[in-house]
Amino acid sequence: MSDIISGIRFSLSGFKLVIQPGIRIYLLVPLLINSLFFSIIVFYGSIQISELVDWIEQQWQWLSWIGWLLWPIFFIIALTLTFFCFSIIVNLIAAPFNGQLSEAVERYLTNQSVNSDRNHNSSGLSLKIILAGIANEIQKFLYIMVRTIPLLILFVVPVLQVIAPIIWIFFAAWIMALEYLEYPLGNHGMEFLEVRQQVSINRKISIGFGLGISFLTMIPIVNFIVMPVAVAGATKLYVNKLKNE
Repeated sequence: MSDIISGIRFSLSGFKLVIQPGIRIYLLVPLLINSLFFSIIVFYGSIQISELVDWIEQQWQWLSWIGWLLWPIFFIIALTLTFFCFSIIVNLIAAPFNGQLSEAVERYLTNQSVNSDRNHNSSGLSLKIILAGIANEIQKFLYIMVRTIPLLILFVVPVLQVIAPIIWIFFAAWIMALEYLEYPLGNHGMEFLEVRQQVSINRKISIGFGLGISFLTMIPIVNFIVMPVAVAGATKLYVNKLKNE
């Protein structure tokens, strides 16, 4: 239990790290992407809702009050889509930059340069590095989907459906640990299979870390910046615990 609690603390430690000089710039990527994503939803959705309200009022004048009902529902849906769907889009777009964020955090924690195997050159991120980062995200996505479908079936199986939510919580925590610990481990030459093995060796503290990140993703506004916070926390977990092993 102490390892799980320690993992949760590492997930929260990212908040302090991402506001440090030289690191906080990486907050801009998820914030800009989320703001753009939310703006598109609100702009397009508001046009559609406005047209729908006008059409209803023209057809049935006694429903002139319907706008007071539809507009709040629309904004609730827009917020829900942003809060719970943005992470997939943000992770795919920002994945190539998370390795750099992890390097910056590791330099801050150790006061040493990071000899990253995927370090960028002086001209910035190359197309090869960007494509490799996206390919890695796709590989993780396929790994998750292959295991997600059987777990979803548990929710409709009698008796097993009682424990399905508990299994799902710990599965989500495991995925979060893999997702974000891959960045500091990958900076030191580990492929996704090796990352899975390393996380398995440190299963309890990794599960605790994943539980903490899973909780943060469910908090409105906070989940706008949860990705860099998670990368920073995962890097600290690597430096303090996993690196020596």
